[in-house]
Amino acid sequence: MQFQTREEAQKFLNFYAFVAGFSISIVSTSRTTSKKRDGEVTRVTLKCNKYGHNTEAEREKLIAERQSTVIDKTNCEVKIRIALKDGVWRITNVHLEHNHPLDPGSRFFRSHVYMTA
Repeated sequence: MQFQTREEAQKFLNFYAFVAGFSISIVSTSRTTSKKRDGEVTRVTLKCNKYGHNTEAEREKLIAERQSTVIDKTNCEVKIRIALKDGVWRITNVHLEHNHPLDPGSRFFRSHVYMTA
């Protein structure tokens, strides 16, 4: 798929995540080193918000009986990369296999807070 702007691509991927039942996080961006392009963003990597591992302190904060603000990390391998090529943003890498249950339509994910109906 291709998009005219980075924001358009991120909005589409956030909507996809909402429908599928997970939240996304921007984990890395690559910028140009050229002075002519002035550090322009050329690549963005998005991952499921459950990527990585919890630290020992975060594990202690997880409380099973009630909701917690700490996210239980499961080392989810979901990754979507978008890159700017020839003036168009394209999805260049997709890996969509989750290792945790999904919750389609949930409004409690951080990346979905600003979505409108």
